[in-house]
Amino acid sequence: MDSYGDTTAVVWSGNQLFNDVEKLDFKQLPTVELVGQVVQLDQYVFLKAQSVVPIFASLTGLGPTVIVPQAAQEAYEWLMSFIDRMPSESLREFLTGMLLDPQIGCRFIHSRASDENHHCYQGGLLVHCVQMAKIIEVVGRELALSQSDILVTQVGALLHDLGKINTVGYSNPRPMPPKLFRHEVQSLLLIAPHLNRLADVAPAEAWAITHILDRLISSKSSFDSKFIGEDLIRYADYLSAANQVGKSLKDFMAIGSFNTFHPSSFIAAPSDVTQCIYDH
Repeated sequence: MDSYGDTTAVVWSGNQLFNDVEKLDFKQLPTVELVGQVVQLDQYVFLKAQSVVPIFASLTGLGPTVIVPQAAQEAYEWLMSFIDRMPSESLREFLTGMLLDPQIGCRFIHSRASDENHHCYQGGLLVHCVQMAKIIEVVGRELALSQSDILVTQVGALLHDLGKINTVGYSNPRPMPPKLFRHEVQSLLLIAPHLNRLADVAPAEAWAITHILDRLISSKSSFDSKFIGEDLIRYADYLSAANQVGKSLKDFMAIGSFNTFHPSSFIAAPSDVTQCIYDH
C-alpha cells in the first residue's frame, strides 16, 4: 500500500523479488522504495517490479518525515556523521538549522543536481555535494591546510548548489525556469537568513562562506581568487561531475577507433627538427 493508502501492491510468488519482500520486517521498517516499469493491460495499469529496497528514516533528530532516496543513502549517512563530529559548534548549529528549515532540508535531500547532465536523479544533488566535500578533505590535508580552512570549504561545497532545489528540483517540470533564474543566486537567497545568524556568533566563518558563494556568482574563474577554498570547490565540482558523466579511460578509448590504431599512423618529425630540439 502506498503512503496515501490508495494503492495495494501484491507480489506474485513467482516473481524473483518475492523472497526479498518476504524478508522485510514491515513492522520495524514500514517504508520501501519500489522501482519498476509502468505497463498497461486493457484498462488496467500495472507496475512491473524491478527492485525493492528499504528506505531508512533520519539518522538524527530531523524527524521521521525525512525519507532518503536509496541512491543518496550513503551520502546522507556521511553528512550526518560529518555534522556530528564537526569541531566547530557554530558551523554544526548552522548546518543543522538549514537541514531543519522546511524550505531547504527535505528538498535538498531529494533534489537532482541537474536535469540531464550529471547526478540527474533524486538525491543526486546530495551525492554530488558530499563527493565534493570528501575530495576537499583529501586534497586539503595533502596541501597541509588548516582544519578551519578545510572545514569552511567543505561547508561551502555542501551549499554551493543549494539553489538547484529551486531551479532543478526532484522532477520535471522544474520549480523555477533555469533560463530566468540562476541557481547560484537562489543559493544565497536560501542561505542568507542562516548566514546572518552565523555571523552573530562566528563572523569569520560566515564571511568566508558568503565570499565563496558570492565569487561563484560573480566569476566563472578562480584566477583572481582570494581564498583557496574557492579554488578547491571549483575543481572538486569539476571532478565530481566529470566522474559521474563517464570520463574514464575506458570511456575515452570508446570514443575513437582504437581497435584500428597502429603506431605507424603517427607522422615522424623531420630529422632536422629533432636535432634542433636536442641543440636547445
